[in-house]
Amino acid sequence: MNVIPAPVTWVLFFATTVYGHVAMKFAVDQKLGLVRSALSAWGVSAILAWAVSSVLWMMVLEKDSLFRATSVSSLRYVLVIATAWAVTQKMPTWQSLLGAAMIAGGVYLART
Repeated sequence: MNVIPAPVTWVLFFATTVYGHVAMKFAVDQKLGLVRSALSAWGVSAILAWAVSSVLWMMVLEKDSLFRATSVSSLRYVLVIATAWAVTQKMPTWQSLLGAAMIAGGVYLART
């Protein structure tokens, strides 16, 4: 039985998956090679975040249809771009921003 409210599950899902993407980028930017990057503090924390994210994804799927859940989860790409921009202070390309806007628009159109 899932005792976490659906909005909280979504917030935690997005937080863990976005953290995992950004942390793994930090891991590979150390130029240690794939295995050593995965075993670095950033790499291990990214993998653990994705493990938690997987459990949260199962919890989402208990409550939502696969179509709706997958559509909404696409917002993680928008959040990764925004988080990377905030953390690295590097402006995304206009193509990335346009893609993020298209994803957000698609999620809006696909919501049920």
